[in-house]
Amino acid sequence: MSTQKERILSGLLRGKKLTVRDMLFSPYNSNCPPRRIKDLSDNMNIKIEREEKVKDGTRFTQYYLSKSEIRRLKDVRKNS
Repeated sequence: MSTQKERILSGLLRGKKLTVRDMLFSPYNSNCPPRRIKDLSDNMNIKIEREEKVKDGTRFTQYYLSKSEIRRLKDVRKNS
């Protein structure tokens, strides 16, 4: 079984833009998405981009990886 961080990272590596709501439900099932994002950023040195959006008066943040960061992480995994 994979950890919450691994599931979120695999989604981000596929080029998805994830919101906290996305990460709360299947297939990520994270109980504290902002904490998992912070863990990925701090402990694993992954640069996660944030984009603030407003839809129907509600503000939310989308998290994603830049294409260069995705390439870098895939190269690191490949060479490990």
